[in-house]
Amino acid sequence: MNANASMIVNAYAKSIVND
Repeated sequence: MNANASMIVNAYAKSIVND
């Protein structure tokens, strides 16, 4: 996985946690 995809997935996971 490249850095951009990792960053996007990480942001998505954070949004799930924050919901």
